[in-house]
Parts: sequence; structure tokens; C-alpha cells
Amino acid sequence: MKRFIILIAMAIVLASSAQAGLRFGIQAGAYSPTKGIEDNDNGLIIGGDIWFKFTVVGLKIEGFYVDSSGALEDQLGSSFGEAQIDVDSMFNADFMWFPIGTTFFAQGGVNLINYDVHDIDQEVLDNELGFEIGAGLSLFDKLLVQGKILYTPNAVKDGAVETIEGLDDSDIQGYMVTVGWHF
Repeated sequence: MKRFIILIAMAIVLASSAQAGLRFGIQAGAYSPTKGIEDNDNGLIIGGDIWFKFTVVGLKIEGFYVDSSGALEDQLGSSFGEAQIDVDSMFNADFMWFPIGTTFFAQGGVNLINYDVHDIDQEVLDNELGFEIGAGLSLFDKLLVQGKILYTPNAVKDGAVETIEGLDDSDIQGYMVTVGWHF
């Protein structure tokens, strides 16, 4: 009986290793903060990813350049001063689960979004580390299409939210959609 169980375990390991692998790819898409920074809509992103997949689970690390900026106004009006909070780059680490082994996947992880502040004090930012959850598909282990919801709690200090128009909350939430190709 022990030999039979060992043979089955070895067969499962050999079958799963056929689907395992390290992938590197490039991605392009869109990022849109919808809560927190109102005027920062529809930024373009481009970057790369590296991920390791083993049968039904995987780990993915991504890095993106983000072109997303928004003009914000002081409560006294635009004649007294304008400010900008730009999203410059984003780094993500995701745990992936492939429920049927190949095509579709669910993912969850953490992200670090680098904000660049112009014409206001850099101390406005409080937290750049957030959480994300999403889903996607990987066709033939080459074409990657994914969507994520990104949430950064307490990204902006509460005092800044009270004095700058265009900041509606200290938390920042956004959506990201990318298409990629793996080599």
C-alpha cells in the first residue's frame, strides 16, 4: 500500500512539474484612481513582470511606470495656488491561484505606489503601501489579461484632505487593467 501511495505521489509531482515554470513578460494598460484623488483619472502604465507558476498556484512580481497626474486646488481657489499629486511608479507582489490549472486565475497581494507631490509639502503623504485583489487569464502561458482593484489606506494625511480640493478621502482606491506578453 505504501508503494502505491508513493507511486501516485510521484506521478502527481511529475505531472505538475510539466506545468511549472518561470515567466518574464511585458505589460501595458491603464490605471485610474477613483477614490481619494479625484482628478487623477486614466493614467497609462507600462512595465514588466516575472512570475513563477506551479500547477494551481503562482507568485507574480510586477513593476510599472505610471503616467497619471492630477491638478488639485487649494480651498482658497486656483488663484492662490495649485498642487499636483502624480502617480509615478507602482510595484506589486501577488499570490495567484489557478482554479482549473491553466487559463483563469484569481490574485491577491500588496502594492507600493510611489506618489510625487508638486507645489505642496511632501509631508502630505502618509502611506504608499496598499492591498490589491483581482482576476485574469493567461492564454497558452503567453498572453496575459488582468484586472485589479488597488486600495491604499491612509495614503494622504487627514489635514491635507481638509485643505486641498480634489482630495476627497485619505484612502486611495483605484482600478488597473493590463495586457501582457510572456517570453
